Amino acid sequence: WVSGQINIETSKDIHATFTESSNQKLNKHQTMHWLLDGDTLRIKACESSLNGIALPQKDLTLTLPETLDLEEVKISVVSADTKVHDLKADSLAFNSTSGSLSGDARIGALKTSTVSGNVDLNAGSLQTISTGTTSGQIKLKLDTVPETISSDSVSGDIELNFPTDANFCVNFHSVSGDLKTSIPNVKEEKTHRFGSGGPTYAIESVSGDLTIH
Repeated sequence: WVSGQINIETSKDIHATFTESSNQKLNKHQTMHWLLDGDTLRIKACESSLNGIALPQKDLTLTLPETLDLEEVKISVVSADTKVHDLKADSLAFNSTSGSLSGDARIGALKTSTVSGNVDLNAGSLQTISTGTTSGQIKLKLDTVPETISSDSVSGDIELNFPTDANFCVNFHSVSGDLKTSIPNVKEEKTHRFGSGGPTYAIESVSGDLTIH
């Protein structure tokens, strides 16, 4: 999706629906294209030959049955912002230039890659996290302690919100960024141990800060 907004929400309906809207009149080349490939639904902003050129801003709303558990969700945007509401999936992959990702999701694995787009997600019981950004801000609220976290940033800040009394370790490598936290921890060489320790997370930045709550 190029510009505008993507909304992914749930309803009590047993069918999935998707619609687009725009303040401008769309011709047949500018309307979204979709394909059901086996069990995979693919939605594109327009026909492939346009490649986003002369495409007006428009919004996409995807409504899913609240009982539906998806295996994989992949979202690729340029500047469109994406909001998810109680999204349930085994994995979520998000790629963006300047578009943001926000909302609530119950997912097992998260992978994000952005240039300046922000990620602000109530992520539930995530087990695997991989994020990469140039200048975007990453903020995750976690209900459990993930098995793995790897994150790379140039100047974007990273904020991780853990449940109370979480046990984990962090290896934070940065040129000029700081690790900020009010949680007591013990530093052992390059590793910060929180609580009794546990899985070790690798987080790197050039100038971005890491904040842990």
